[in-house]
Amino acid sequence: MRGWGRLLAGVLALSALAWLLAAWPIAGDVRVVNRSGQAVRGLSVCLSAGFPEQRTCRGRERLATGQSWRVLIPKDDGGVTLSFSGQRPDHQTGAYVTRGLGARFVIGAGGRVTVEVR
Repeated sequence: MRGWGRLLAGVLALSALAWLLAAWPIAGDVRVVNRSGQAVRGLSVCLSAGFPEQRTCRGRERLATGQSWRVLIPKDDGGVTLSFSGQRPDHQTGAYVTRGLGARFVIGAGGRVTVEVR
């Protein structure tokens, strides 16, 4: 009987934890990965959200090749943009993210940026 009580307590605890995690408003995140072969400088990730529109930005001075940078975003839905020093206008990119979902920006050769929403 003692083993059944522990099992039941464990199942109830896991159920309560799962419920809390499902109900908790989780912010998304943005990952910036540098695969360009050289350091990237003057990075900025900005989220534009709300009405009236509010813009929140996070910056990083340098991202070495092979490194990644994780930026937590607020719980609002909105447009996320990435910019960095020396970026060509035709390489600028953005994505729309929602609560619990994020985006992954990969900086490739020549500063070309690809984005994956996840």
